[in-house]
Order: sequence, then structure tokens, then C-alpha cells
Amino acid sequence: APSSPIPFLNELARKAHLLKSVYSPRATEGSILRQPVNLADFLHPEVFLNALRQQTARLSGQAVDSLRLFTSFGPLSMQGAVSVEGLYLEGCSFNPSSALLESSSRDAPQLTRLPPLSMGWVPASSSADERPSSRPPSAPPGGGAKTTVSMPVYVSLS
Repeated sequence: APSSPIPFLNELARKAHLLKSVYSPRATEGSILRQPVNLADFLHPEVFLNALRQQTARLSGQAVDSLRLFTSFGPLSMQGAVSVEGLYLEGCSFNPSSALLESSSRDAPQLTRLPPLSMGWVPASSSADERPSSRPPSAPPGGGAKTTVSMPVYVSLS
């Protein structure tokens, strides 16, 4: 438990304000996915991702359990894709001109902020040819396994 509840309460108030002032109007207009989303703005970002997964399953006629999260630094040409900002890498950096991860130097910061990325849910059984178009204009041609990395996503920095 934190020694002082003040930082926790300040963060809770910040998130409540953002939910009411930014995301509630978007939900009313049906435009949540049309603008970038910062997962740190949500009390439980995993709930947002699961709702996106359920919506994708409903629209595509796929079973929820048959979908996996797909991300790209370029726009995704698929229904239900969302642009996400405010994500960080730990222990490496991202080169936007090549769209590749790179080793960090010893004196580099532990966390590196990522540029906005697109994410959506795709069938787990889909091959690289069936996945949504995702190669950023600056990425090397061929995409595929050379530019695909599996990595964990953590909800918080603590």
C-alpha cells in the first residue's frame, strides 16, 4: 500500500476528469475510435481492450477467444482499429525511420516513449498475407517476420 494516498487520489481525479470531459462525449457521438486513445487515461485499460475485442468478434462473426491483438506503427485498414498513444518501451528504443526496435545504449533512459500506434483484433489463425495492411511507408518492403515482434504489455509502470 502507498505510504500516502494523495498521489493515488490525484491520479484517480485526473482519470475521472478525462473520462467525463474527453471520452464520455466521444462515446455519446460514437467516435471513440476515430481519435487516438491513451490507455493511461482509463482506470482499467484491459477493460477497454476487451470491449474492443468483443466488438470485433461481434462484427466479424468470430469467437472472442479466436482473436489476438495486432499492432502496427502505420494505420490499420480494418474495422475496429484504434490509434493508441502514450505507450513506452523498456530496455530498447524505436527507430521511426526504419520502424524497427534498436538496442539502447547504457546511458539511455530506461523507458522510451513510443510514437502512436494502431491496434486491433485479428483471427489468431490468420497468416501474414491475411492480416490487415500495416507496413508503414518508411518500413522495409516485405514486412513479415523481420518486422514482427511479440512483447508483453503492462498496464502500469509499477
